[in-house]
Amino acid sequence: MASVGRIFFAIDLDLETRAILAAQVEDLEVPGKRVPAANWHLTLRYVGDLDEVRHQRLLADLDQIDLGEPFRIRFTDLGAFPNPRRATVLWRAVDDPAQRLGTLVDSIEETCRSVGLPAEDRPFRPHVTLSRIRPGRDVRSLVGGTDLSALEMLVTSVTVFRSHLGGPSARYEVMDTFELA
Repeated sequence: MASVGRIFFAIDLDLETRAILAAQVEDLEVPGKRVPAANWHLTLRYVGDLDEVRHQRLLADLDQIDLGEPFRIRFTDLGAFPNPRRATVLWRAVDDPAQRLGTLVDSIEETCRSVGLPAEDRPFRPHVTLSRIRPGRDVRSLVGGTDLSALEMLVTSVTVFRSHLGGPSARYEVMDTFELA
């Protein structure tokens, strides 16, 4: 059966938010390989390689559920995975004052499980990846010593992306968009 590729659900950043976030971090001494601002997104659920039939069932099922109304998120501090002492990923934290992200993630997770996908085994930590650091480095001075202005964005949709790996950076193709109503 034909594969549609590596799929994930995300909140795509609007152009204004993307530009402001990029301006806020452009002068920072960020170690590792920076993720291009054009690739910034907030991953809700990574699905992985998916066949065409399961992909279509997943989209049809998602189209039938209520994803809720638009809501605001706020981009706040810098953080690092697995921790700032030996970071392999530098990210910008996302705060959810309305507590809607968890509900959205739960709805997407339930839909994924309804088509037979395995449960997500990692806890949801809302963030936007800024840099991938190999080998890991100590970024405590950057994480603890950088004061970035909080920025809000209105979330109006969930985007289904297909990732294409290779080249200087991954490329993300929009497969579908589900509007919040």
